[in-house]
Amino acid sequence: MPNALVHLLGGALIAICLVALLPASGEIKVGCGVLALLSSLLPDIDHPKGTARKVYRVVGIGVGSILVFLLLAHMGIIIALLGGIIGGIALVFASEMLIPGHRGVVHSWLFALFITVFGFVLLSMLGIKEAVILALSILAGYASHLILDKIL
Repeated sequence: MPNALVHLLGGALIAICLVALLPASGEIKVGCGVLALLSSLLPDIDHPKGTARKVYRVVGIGVGSILVFLLLAHMGIIIALLGGIIGGIALVFASEMLIPGHRGVVHSWLFALFITVFGFVLLSMLGIKEAVILALSILAGYASHLILDKIL
């Protein structure tokens, strides 16, 4: 099975192709490359020791801690800080129970389609006119992961 580096290289190859071939502005090309690269790692969020899960934990704890801190800010700085740290960690570990087991639904073409549509809707809600191109770059990166898993 390919490791994170192989998936990252596959995503980088897709990103380079998108940047070279797309008839879009420089910012959109960079956005497509970044989205393809990131989405090439995304299916392994279901792997407990995978790179995507490790990033999820770090970012999740950070964001969760900030949110809990803001909720508790009216109770004083010490309580808000302690609650934020503990709450952020608790939120991430509780949310990990919702992530399916490795090679489950996240490693499917149906989920690839779901994440692409979700990306399109989110980008459209942000008012980005090139949402279709950006969403398809998510699909391209995600597809590179699924294909590499099948052939290697």
